[in-house]
Amino acid sequence: MKKTFISLSVFCLIAAGCTVQNQSNTTIKNQTPGCEQISLAQDTDYKNTYYQIGGEETNISGILKANPKQTQPNSLMRNLPYNVGGVNLYLLANLDTYIGKKVIIEGKLNKFELEGQNLTEIWPNTLCVQN
Repeated sequence: MKKTFISLSVFCLIAAGCTVQNQSNTTIKNQTPGCEQISLAQDTDYKNTYYQIGGEETNISGILKANPKQTQPNSLMRNLPYNVGGVNLYLLANLDTYIGKKVIIEGKLNKFELEGQNLTEIWPNTLCVQN
C-alpha cells in the first residue's frame, strides 16, 4: 500500500491538479507551478450536494468561455454561464475575470437526460488558473 501511495504521489507531482488519498484519508492536492488554485465549493449546501453525488473527481482543462446569455426561457431550464472544452460548469460563483484564461477544473462529471436531450456538466470543486 505504501509503495502504491508513493507511486501515485510521484505521478501526481507531474499531473496538474491531481488529488490522491494518503493512508490517513487526508486529501493531498498538488498544483502545477504558476497555477492559482481557487476553491469553488464555498457554499455549505453546494458542498453537501457535491459530496453526496456519485462519481469520481476528474480534471477538465482548456480555455474558460462564457456561454451565450439566454434572453428567453427555454424548456431545459438550464442557464449555466461558463464552459471549459464544451462542458458546462454547474456553479454559482462569478468567474468573469478568468474568461479567456487557460484553466483546469477539478470536479464531478454529471451526465443526464433532460427534456429528451443528453447533457453533460461538471460540478466544480476547484479551479486552477494557469499563468
